[in-house]
Amino acid sequence: MENRSLVVVLTDLTESHKNAIRNAAVSRGFVCRFFDEPSQSLPFLKDAEIIIGTDPFLSRNAPNLRWLCSPFAGTDRFLADDAFASPSALLTNSSGAYGVTISEHVIMLLLEILRRQPEYRAHTDKREWVRRLPVRAIFGSRITLLGTGDIGQETLRRLRGFAPKQIFGVNRSGRNPGSLFDRVVQREKLDEVLPETDILIISLPATPETYRMVAGKQLKLLPDDAVIINVGRGSVLDQVALEKELRSGRLFAGLDVFEEEPVPKDSSLWTCPRLIITPHVAGDTSLPHTVDRIVELFLRDFGNYCSGRPLEQLVDRSTGYSSGRAPAFLPVSIRYVTEADREFWFSLDRHLDEKEFDRKVRDQMGYVLTCGDRPVAVLRYSLFWDSIPFCTLLYVREDEQRKGYGRLLMAHWEKDMKSRGYGMVMTSTQEDEEAQHFYRAVGYTDCGQLTLPFPGYEQPLELIMGKALPLSGSER
Repeated sequence: MENRSLVVVLTDLTESHKNAIRNAAVSRGFVCRFFDEPSQSLPFLKDAEIIIGTDPFLSRNAPNLRWLCSPFAGTDRFLADDAFASPSALLTNSSGAYGVTISEHVIMLLLEILRRQPEYRAHTDKREWVRRLPVRAIFGSRITLLGTGDIGQETLRRLRGFAPKQIFGVNRSGRNPGSLFDRVVQREKLDEVLPETDILIISLPATPETYRMVAGKQLKLLPDDAVIINVGRGSVLDQVALEKELRSGRLFAGLDVFEEEPVPKDSSLWTCPRLIITPHVAGDTSLPHTVDRIVELFLRDFGNYCSGRPLEQLVDRSTGYSSGRAPAFLPVSIRYVTEADREFWFSLDRHLDEKEFDRKVRDQMGYVLTCGDRPVAVLRYSLFWDSIPFCTLLYVREDEQRKGYGRLLMAHWEKDMKSRGYGMVMTSTQEDEEAQHFYRAVGYTDCGQLTLPFPGYEQPLELIMGKALPLSGSER
């Protein structure tokens, strides 16, 4: 079996990081290649199974891609319809790597604004000894965190040391992660908490749901002299409406992200009062801890991937949000039945003599599907007209079926095959009782039937299955 391919396009890796990734890859049968620029990797993208990188150029040129790991927490650049050449590729992010660096950046911006550092700096630049500008404190403030993920939680932990009056959270679910927040509301209730918010901290990703979530209406609900910090994405905040509020002297803001980046040199934001600008550096990977965490998170999910377990950093490509550890369809390998399979099955089904058993295996068993090193299902195909594959029957290991793997596999199979015009999936098989008994005796239960009408039936079964399943490398 030829080696599988892992392509890494990330410039901030040290030799130690590269060695850790390389050693893990080699131990699992992967060839690992590192590049500084996406264009340099182009000759190797066609065969790439896994990619670590930030540029959709990579996924658009990787037709056999099974998993793209983004070193960023936000994955908005991978949400376009044409972002992936491989429709079944998994997407993960590096949420959990940036909480430390971004939360400290938030505290820096907030203290600079509250302690009037821009004004003091302007005076000291002119060698003026000006004192007693009115300042404020985080102590006793009412704070709302719009976004309660890793960044929001790490920011909260740092804010607690300043003894604010309250810290509210706003998220999609309304759930309070770890009971860290004094109160959490769903986004639909954002307007209710804004009038009692002295400091609004935004750490949301760019998705259709979050676009202009904080617009003119929301800004007007904030009390006078409220502070807005945005370290999420620029599209969440209506920049024009915010600038009007800043120039009117009503609000303060610290922005690390913008609707257009870099901010154009002729933009009026550069001269806007009550505003601190940082050039999208809150999550800069120059902090070694951040890169350490990116590599750590990837290696943890690489182990999950190779063992057939759900990926912890999985992102829903339709929404851009992390899917958590919910069941996810994992890449499957397809191979012929081996002697080891045959010996294991025979150890389970002793009611047949060995010769009869071998005939059953030869007649009934087509291909074995594996997730990592774990066999999860068996395919058996029937023939139609001059040995053309017409239908394929899927049998899933009973323990995997109890975990819902069979339903997950069939759902993916149906979606993928229909999208390419190959046919439809039946929810139950029409297999004869003898075959049912044989499969159940060796620990498999019937799950579904795939029919292959035009334009699929004239193609070899291996080719059809290779397209229908998100293979992680086939043993043929």
